Order: sequence, then C-alpha cells, then structure tokens
Amino acid sequence: MVAVEVPKTLEYRGGQLDSAPVLEFGQRKQKEYVTGDERKAANLDQRLKSLIMFVLSDDQINSVINCLTAKSTRDDLILYHEGLSDVKKSRVMDLKLCYNTFKFKEGETLTQTFTIYKALMNELVNDSIKLSKLEINIGFINRLPNKWLSFCQSLRNTNHVKDSELASLFGKLKYEEKTIERYL
Repeated sequence: MVAVEVPKTLEYRGGQLDSAPVLEFGQRKQKEYVTGDERKAANLDQRLKSLIMFVLSDDQINSVINCLTAKSTRDDLILYHEGLSDVKKSRVMDLKLCYNTFKFKEGETLTQTFTIYKALMNELVNDSIKLSKLEINIGFINRLPNKWLSFCQSLRNTNHVKDSELASLFGKLKYEEKTIERYL
C-alpha cells in the first residue's frame, strides 16, 4: 500500500491546535475529524436527497444521480424542468409573440384552429402568463375567418364573450357551423 501525503492545516479543538487534512472537493473527512453537528447535517442531507430521488422518474434520476448534496440536486432539477432563466424569458417572449400573431390558416377546420389555440393557451398557463377570460375569448374570435364575422359580432353584443369560457364559445361556433351546413 502506497502512503499518500496529505497537506495539513491547523484546526483549533478543545483548547489545542490539531492538524487536519485539507480536503479536495468530494473528499470525505476522516471519522475523527467529523463533528456531531456535521454528521447530523450530512445525515439529514442524505435523507432529503433520498426522498427527492424517490419521487423522480428514471430520466430525471439520471440527470441528478451524481449530485453530492440535496441542494445541488434541487438546483439541477430546477434547471431540468425550467431551463436557464434566459431560456425561460426567451420562451415566454416566443409564446407571447405566437399569441399575438395567431390566426386562422386557410384550409383549417374550426376544430383544428380551436385545438391549436387551446394548446397555445395551455403553454401560456404553464409558463405563468396570465390572460383574462375576455382576452382569451376575444383573441380567438378575432382571428377567425371573415365568414364568422357577423356571428362573432352577435356574440360580442350579447356579452357571451365576457361571460363564457373558451370551450363554451367554441361549442356555440360548432353549433352554428352545423346549422349552416344543414341548410347548404
């Protein structure tokens, strides 16, 4: 067995100076140098990390398995789920731009347009962007094709846009669409 020389520092213990090894990152102290408080803190940290790992999926575990402390595990999980703050800000700006430029595409059905719009609304909610019911409803009906102009105006005039949920407005539009198709 090869002896390794460890650099020493002086540590004050029990009124006397003791020499203690200088530890590199990730190295553990020898048992005689670990205090009771350090042991308790390390134990609690390990228990907390185990609890965190217990509720994670396999791919999440793989991203944080090499973290040494519960805090570093937490930080890595935040990064895993939310991304860097710059990335998140960029994503929020992209979502707002998508919301502001959303429009009905030629050849899309009403259901397809609603599905795409609803998915966009879910993304906005997931990124903590809050829009009022009125903003959501107006955003949808204003971006429909011109054939819906008179029906959407009647919805606005009867306050259905202010009071209804988006799904309810979509139901009214679908009903109107089926009524029109019956008479054609």
